[in-house]
Amino acid sequence: MALAHYNYDQNETNKFGQVANVTISSAEVLALETTPIELVAAPGASKVIVVRQVVAKLDYAGTAYAAGAAIKFKYTDDSGAEVTTTGGIANTFLQATADDAFVAVGADVNATPNAAVVAAVTTTAYTTGTSPLQVRVLYDIIDITE
Repeated sequence: MALAHYNYDQNETNKFGQVANVTISSAEVLALETTPIELVAAPGASKVIVVRQVVAKLDYAGTAYAAGAAIKFKYTDDSGAEVTTTGGIANTFLQATADDAFVAVGADVNATPNAAVVAAVTTTAYTTGTSPLQVRVLYDIIDITE
């Protein structure tokens, strides 16, 4: 018996298996409460980003972060819907004194059309810290008009 092949993207408007790599500097981590960092650019009209996974690596550089709330992954800005199931990176991860890694999977969420995916701190800013954060986002772009 032959297996049938189903073409999920007949018009080639969807993009599956995309990867975005972003390094967030220590200065940017310290400013995340007021200045979210774009991880994936808005995909255009009638398209949504479906986040499958976010992986973050703390590259410890000598001074741990102090204070600060969780870094959340959201659509649009710090007021958008969360795109991962974990509630973001806990502040204890950023307060580590050695290299560390964090993995979050995509959430069941009503995706926001034409919205970027950002990293943001929604409440308390970090006060010190020198370690960059390397973030990899695995995602798909879906055309919602198909």
